[in-house]
Amino acid sequence: MECHHAGTEIRSSYLKSIKTNHIIGLTATLPTETRNYLNYIFGNFYEFKYPLSQAIKDGILPEPKIFLVGINLPDKETFHIVSKGYKDKRTKLTCNFGEQYKLLSSYNHLELKIRCTERERYKLLEDEVDYAREYYLTRYDEISDRYSNEKLSKIESLDTREKLLKEKDKQLKTIEYFKTQWLSLGSKRKRYMADVKTLAAKVILDKIKDYKLICFTGTIEQANKLAFSPDMIVNSYKNKLENSKIITNFDKGIIRALFATGMLTEGVNLNGIEAALIIQLDNQSKSLVQKLGRVLRSESPICYILYLKDTQDEKYLNTAFKGFNKDYLYYTNINEI
Repeated sequence: MECHHAGTEIRSSYLKSIKTNHIIGLTATLPTETRNYLNYIFGNFYEFKYPLSQAIKDGILPEPKIFLVGINLPDKETFHIVSKGYKDKRTKLTCNFGEQYKLLSSYNHLELKIRCTERERYKLLEDEVDYAREYYLTRYDEISDRYSNEKLSKIESLDTREKLLKEKDKQLKTIEYFKTQWLSLGSKRKRYMADVKTLAAKVILDKIKDYKLICFTGTIEQANKLAFSPDMIVNSYKNKLENSKIITNFDKGIIRALFATGMLTEGVNLNGIEAALIIQLDNQSKSLVQKLGRVLRSESPICYILYLKDTQDEKYLNTAFKGFNKDYLYYTNINEI
């Protein structure tokens, strides 16, 4: 069985019903929570690892070529807009990068257009995400500590404990907005980073267009821009039947390219992929492993990964490829493609 989602409610209820003595589970990614759950269900659960390097040595998989294509954020001028306060009361101003802090502290209701370079714009997005994350996590820790189980257990009155638990829930709800803001700003940064890579992605796609390929884009809008044809795009806007037809056409060789954003990383068998382009880098190594796995089954797999230098992308790749055989990694730039 495939066991990388064994901890989900539906699969866990099925696993509990199994009466056989021996089960083999297969997965390329085994999160700690899934491992712990399988131990809980089956008791003596043994984990065996078969490294990629060993599979290549044994001739089960060919040697891959993974090109890490670094891109510098351009120095061209752009704008970044920051808003605060009520929309109908906002004063609209424009400033240079570095002047925004004084203006933001001087106005309660403001729409500020900041003149900056692309690198400065990334820095602004990064600061916004960091501030929202730190604010939410700090407030969450403060509330959790104030109403910790250890402190509540020392209160003898059951009514008082229930009252304090309600207060805790109420305070946690008041900071949900900041959690939503943190995630929203993270998505905004993610979309920006994907958009910056679009031109470089076109260069790479032109190079591998004769291969049977899959391209993992940063956004659905980017997939629409990059796809050679609309009938090569799989996304959540299309119904299940439409997506299924596109995948079938790809497997049959009627079309030779697939473009997807959050789909096709797992749960779908795709045949004969010769090349891959990965544009969007998430914060989970599991996601990259699953995307790479799509192309590693071919005879001479080629994969291009686009990343922005000196950004979250670089940090993520360093973590994701920790322990990976560096012989399969080729660092390059778009001019050498």
